Amino acid sequence: MLGYALVAKASLILPESQIGVGVEMLKITEYNYLMPYYTVKVYNHLANPLITPYLFYNRRHTLSAGYLYYGLMFGPSIANMGVNALGYTHGGTVATDYTTTYHSVVGYVGGIQAGIVFRLAGQLSFSAEAAMRFTDYYYRPPNNTQTDDPYHYRYFYFPVMLGLRYGI
Repeated sequence: MLGYALVAKASLILPESQIGVGVEMLKITEYNYLMPYYTVKVYNHLANPLITPYLFYNRRHTLSAGYLYYGLMFGPSIANMGVNALGYTHGGTVATDYTTTYHSVVGYVGGIQAGIVFRLAGQLSFSAEAAMRFTDYYYRPPNNTQTDDPYHYRYFYFPVMLGLRYGI
């Protein structure tokens, strides 16, 4: 699974730590092919998008031109999840297409992150961060007769972020 990410953060930098709020918006999609001919690609939109507003706490280690940090984050996860319905032509038993219906669901996200910040000039800095996140959410269709939850998603994802920071 591969997708895009958009991240925004605001933090208060303390002598040996930082606290703050952030939000990540990403898309998580996987795909399969309809069988038996493998000609129609079916996209499963696990989250399109997944929005995670969160709180974070990082420990900081000062360097000569910046700092290293590592920490924890947690918050709600809000997903726009796609549920596929297969289509059959001419009363056949082989699916030939599909339609996707979207449902908004709420769950949670938690994770860890580590990064480095280098001052470039004045208040402008370059930052690099790697993170591991876990999210859990599910959708239960109103007419579901199955005993399991086919739309209960629990997965790890690993955002890697490069960017510029401006200190105020």
